[in-house]
Amino acid sequence: MSNPQAGDRKGYRSRKDRYFAAFKSSSDSMLFIDPAGTILDANPGFFQRFRKLPVVAIGANVFDLLSTDPQGALIAEQCRVAVNEAVQTRRRVIIEDEQDSRILKHSILPVIIAENGVAELLVVTRDITELKRSRCGDESFCTSLLEAIPAATLVVDAHLRLVGWNRFSMDTINARSDGEMFGINPLDRVHPDYLGELRNKFFNVLEQDVEEAAEFRMFHKDGPPYKWATVRAKRVMIDDKPCVVAVVTETTELKQAQEERAQLQVKLQQSQKMDMLGRFAGGLAHDLNNALAAILGNTELILNQLDENHPFHESLEIIERSGHRSADMVRRLLAFAKMQAMRRIVIDLDEELSVLRPMLVPLISKNIRLQWHLENSHSRIRIDPFQLVQIITNLCLNSIDSIVDAGTISIETATTSVIPADCHAGHPGQVHGEYVRLSVSDSGCGIEETVMPHIFEPFFSTKGFGKASGLGLSMVYGIVRQNLGFIECRSEDGAGTVFNLYFPKQDA
Repeated sequence: MSNPQAGDRKGYRSRKDRYFAAFKSSSDSMLFIDPAGTILDANPGFFQRFRKLPVVAIGANVFDLLSTDPQGALIAEQCRVAVNEAVQTRRRVIIEDEQDSRILKHSILPVIIAENGVAELLVVTRDITELKRSRCGDESFCTSLLEAIPAATLVVDAHLRLVGWNRFSMDTINARSDGEMFGINPLDRVHPDYLGELRNKFFNVLEQDVEEAAEFRMFHKDGPPYKWATVRAKRVMIDDKPCVVAVVTETTELKQAQEERAQLQVKLQQSQKMDMLGRFAGGLAHDLNNALAAILGNTELILNQLDENHPFHESLEIIERSGHRSADMVRRLLAFAKMQAMRRIVIDLDEELSVLRPMLVPLISKNIRLQWHLENSHSRIRIDPFQLVQIITNLCLNSIDSIVDAGTISIETATTSVIPADCHAGHPGQVHGEYVRLSVSDSGCGIEETVMPHIFEPFFSTKGFGKASGLGLSMVYGIVRQNLGFIECRSEDGAGTVFNLYFPKQDA
């Protein structure tokens, strides 16, 4: 009958033989020491490293063997501290040192633990020079790649503290030294409107290991103005701790371009709508004009044949006056539709406005002050002088109606240049060149935001039914466009209104 204990001892001896074979055949330096550093056993790798015979090495003190020169004394002290730490904690301790241009890694592991403490420790020394060099090369490559990225690359820990960054972030955004960068909260630069959303996204990345992206506003260096930026963030484990790697790219110019494109799209749609209304108004005005010509012609013939005391004479005069008022409305429609016959000549705008000044005085009440700011710089434009009278009269009447009690109306001229960049930036002058600007502004009640898109449309009025035809600003718009000019209106409800008209400047 077999003996179980004999089988156990046999299995134990086989395992021990395998461990001993591994100990002896390892190319790493391996030795057993007691807590005082006395060498109890060593493998050939140790003897080869120290060039010692077993009979000399066994029983010697490893710290004494290391302390053969000043550098070795420092290494011996590091090893002594590491051994004491392994004895006290009963856990593996790893240290690294450099000897003769070689980098060595020492692993100190308690292997035999007695009742009164650690009795033996296994010390394994491995040459990791080549491994370190290859890693260093990889790190150098990654560092160079990171520094070349033209965007802020940040590493933030679970407490939203900065623990890593590239040169672009340090120089362009933070304007801080390496010593000042560590530990700061990069979210302190974010606009308050976006801070909550961005903080939540960072915690999502940390806790759920998802990729997040966001658009927000932040300031660079020491403060506002805020600039637009985008961020993409992912989680990374550094020293077994979750962190967020975030790449931040400034998008201010792109955002401005998008806004300008949206503004241009709105202007294009408005221009197309006004052009469509102009064609409709032009066709309607021609039909009305033909009908009015027949009405007025026949009315005049009958009036010439009737005595003033005839009972129908007064009714025919009412018909004639109404026909003339309707004809005036038709002319305004034709002006809006840019189909009105005109006599365009080159005039000096400042001189022409000086001539018109006395004509405006009777229109303005005593509670309104009329101011003139004429540049007097030979501001020549090509226009029908009668059309200029229509522009000034309608704009001034519009301003008078907007002033409730007392106020001011200002008429101003200036020459200005429109460059191609201005055309893309939303300037009302949609073609670059030299222009003469005519501005009529008031301190009246202003125009509501909802009303602003419709002010140049025919028959649109906020004065109520029967109080205005709604053709005054439509006619001004048509005249300006007919003379290759541009018009804009700026106003806020309760803060006054200014109309800016741009006419191409003429050299002679």
